[in-house]
Amino acid sequence: MDNQTKLLLNKAINYSIKGDLVNASKYYRAALEFDSENFDILQNLGIICFQLGNLNESITFLLKAQNLQKDNPTLNYNLATILMLQNNNLDAIKFYENAVKFKSDDYWINL
Repeated sequence: MDNQTKLLLNKAINYSIKGDLVNASKYYRAALEFDSENFDILQNLGIICFQLGNLNESITFLLKAQNLQKDNPTLNYNLATILMLQNNNLDAIKFYENAVKFKSDDYWINL
């Protein structure tokens, strides 16, 4: 990750910690312009979009992150939860099944 991406990511994280989700989203999106395949950026932006009520956009970013780390239980759980909120139960079940089939001692639910 280059310095510009790190700077943007740090700003996004700081805004997120402060609860300023609009600016956090702005900086995550800017960081994504420099590193479109960065799992952490995609996942965090997906969570921010969820928190802002943009479920479709949240799913888009989380699916891109999931393509990078298919065995991430937290990501699979978060995707399933959002899909359930949209009454997309069949797809949600697939992601719930993915979330529990992987062994992990470190589950973190971000939603």
